[in-house]
Amino acid sequence: MRSSFKEYFWAIINIETERLETNHTAWSLATIRFQHGHLRGFAHQMAALGRTQLKEVEPADLDWWVTQVQADTGSLRERHKLINAVRSLWEYRELVPEFARLHSLVPWNGQKAADLLGPLPSSSGENRTPRVDEMTMAALLSWSIAIVDQLAQPITAASRAFRRIRSTPAEAAGSSASESVRAEGRPSATHSAEAILNRLRAHNLPAPGLRSGNQVAVDRSRLAKLLDIGPIDAGTARLIEESGHPLAATTVLHEPVFPPVAGLPLTVTFPMKRIPTLERLLWAACLVVISYLSGMRPGEALNLERGCVRESGRMQYLVGKTFKNVFDESGAKKPEGKIREVPWVVCSPVVRAVLAMEALHDNQLLFASTQEWKKGGASRAVSAAGRTAGIMDLVQWVNEQCAEQGRADKIPDDPKCPSLYLSRFRRTLAWHIARRPQGIVAASVQYGHVGTQMTQGYAGSLASGFPDEHSFEAFLERLENLGQAHARLLVGEHVSGPAAPRYRARVTSTARFEGITVPSNAAARRLLNSRDLQVIQGDAMSCVFDSARALCNKETGGNTADGPHLGTCRTSCTNIARTDRDIEELQLRAEGLRTIVADPLCPPIRHAREQAELDRLTKIITIHKEGEHDERPR
Repeated sequence: MRSSFKEYFWAIINIETERLETNHTAWSLATIRFQHGHLRGFAHQMAALGRTQLKEVEPADLDWWVTQVQADTGSLRERHKLINAVRSLWEYRELVPEFARLHSLVPWNGQKAADLLGPLPSSSGENRTPRVDEMTMAALLSWSIAIVDQLAQPITAASRAFRRIRSTPAEAAGSSASESVRAEGRPSATHSAEAILNRLRAHNLPAPGLRSGNQVAVDRSRLAKLLDIGPIDAGTARLIEESGHPLAATTVLHEPVFPPVAGLPLTVTFPMKRIPTLERLLWAACLVVISYLSGMRPGEALNLERGCVRESGRMQYLVGKTFKNVFDESGAKKPEGKIREVPWVVCSPVVRAVLAMEALHDNQLLFASTQEWKKGGASRAVSAAGRTAGIMDLVQWVNEQCAEQGRADKIPDDPKCPSLYLSRFRRTLAWHIARRPQGIVAASVQYGHVGTQMTQGYAGSLASGFPDEHSFEAFLERLENLGQAHARLLVGEHVSGPAAPRYRARVTSTARFEGITVPSNAAARRLLNSRDLQVIQGDAMSCVFDSARALCNKETGGNTADGPHLGTCRTSCTNIARTDRDIEELQLRAEGLRTIVADPLCPPIRHAREQAELDRLTKIITIHKEGEHDERPR
């Protein structure tokens, strides 16, 4: 059967799918590889029936094979793939030589895999990647940012020295030639012992040594490469040994550092044998910061190149490639991807992590394998297993340092999934963003999703418990806010606005809440929609929500029965109440407007607009102050 299947696989790799009668899209090479696995069992079973070429396979043989698949105890989804693989084999029959063609009759009378095996269970769209536990992610991110900010410079300096020492003499000759010239311009292979000692003292470094028996002598080759200078002669080395400057049998490439991490100093040393570990540590920390705080897919983060940072005003972006749904003219997946049309909006720690990786090595690809950290090195990203191992090594290093130095801020294990693989970060970030007000929309913009339903799949659907967890947390937060509001009322905080009486009534009523058993998160969701809890802090105002009075209902077509839509809040709405804290915010805004209005160079149109807004705010503040005066005891 081998020649028949070779023809088939050559066809699906090389022939355009437009020549197929069926609506078949081109496969990526990864998919073709899986197709090969699905067809191996079919080929063996047909060979067991005595078939030596695909043209010898009869419809009865296919029917018999289906009964074998139906009797298989494997997963339903995998059995569907087996059926579909053989159907594709038939669909390509016209594009292969005659000996490699299946019978012309449509297999199984046109029945699909769902007809033969039963339909697959409907999917809720839930992303099944487990999110990282909050405590684990918080500690991992904090340590990663600290490593990037505090250790990137010394690790990079030690790494450069390490690579000079590890380079061959021919490679090192070019870099040290310029420093092999004395001040008088005469070439020399030696340097004064005092100049070398001054540099070692300035960097608080011992001279690298070679142990011979009980004696340690200066390692002239390593010392020259460490300081990036020309060759050192025996006489200069002898003077360094006699100077009393420390000699180290283990080469130290950077002085110890004691950066503050979480308020405590962390001691980090740089012996030569530990430099690869520290390089890998910085590599993993940068990967964590960039992938988590941007929300990139693993492939997008690993294919970032130097120079990817862009800035526009106060906004910072990363320009990189995307690979999902990127096809060429024939419909085949483009393995090289394309530049993402909408760049990733990122924060300053991400930019600092990118700059740290650009300084660490000379490769065009930021997260190239360490074996390629040289100028012109091949751009090959680390494998999935390698990057996960790098992140887990980072966790292990941090926890070892905490144990050795008596620190209590180690990275805790994730109780649900101990392996911190890269795709979990995107899932976890989506969950955290979606918990914020308007978070689903914000995550959709950042992730480039056309609709919010896909983002909801990343953040978590009802199946994952996310909306229920969100409701429970919001319920607790609402109770806490109302308790604080009641405490302020007790000490005389004034409330104004059309909804002021309802604000006081609801806050006072909720203050008498003595607790209730919440048997499920769904119960918390119902409690959250209770009328007495509908006091929501907005922009310099509190919404005492009543759907019948809400003007945002009219803006959104009546879709806010369960709560206000603060993005379409109207200042004339009768659900508005304002506390002293809200008035303080409005006073700050009014001061800013007065500065603009008083500016004689302010354009007339802007002057009129800002004056109208200032008059409105002044009226609100005056009414609040007058009402506060009236309520004071006489």
